[in-house]
Amino acid sequence: MRRRLMPLGVVLVTLFLFSCTKESTEPPTRRFISFQMDGIPYVTELNSALLFLPTSPDPQYNFSALHATAVNEGGTRTVLSLRSEEAELKPGTYNSTKAGNTFDVLLLQQGNQLTADDQTGNMTFTIRAKSDSTIEGGFAGTVIDAFGDTRTITKGAFRIVYTSY
Repeated sequence: MRRRLMPLGVVLVTLFLFSCTKESTEPPTRRFISFQMDGIPYVTELNSALLFLPTSPDPQYNFSALHATAVNEGGTRTVLSLRSEEAELKPGTYNSTKAGNTFDVLLLQQGNQLTADDQTGNMTFTIRAKSDSTIEGGFAGTVIDAFGDTRTITKGAFRIVYTSY
């Protein structure tokens, strides 16, 4: 009887130890810009991101600006730029109709660049969360290429880990 209880005890102790693993409180490390364009999904991994902090005493230039570039192996490059009208980039809604808020998609394989900025297209960006060096949010709208063709962007999402300057 003892010979049967010993292996069973070892199995139970092992299961108990593996079930008591500590949950990680570390934030997710994946950094990306993803979206669907006309229903086709695109995911680009963050290459660089800078948050420029206000340095001028002049209120006209007292704003923050975020610039993030992401690429993928398929030849897609995305650039997302947001500019606050205040000294700090805060959670909220930003629109490409304001200068400094842009979204560019370069499709290298197709040789096509599509843009939403204050001159063309229309994109709405939402910052849902901002922490020490991470900004998360989403976006949706339209981008336009050099020929005037409009494409629809939906289900846009981003997690940007930035460096401040």
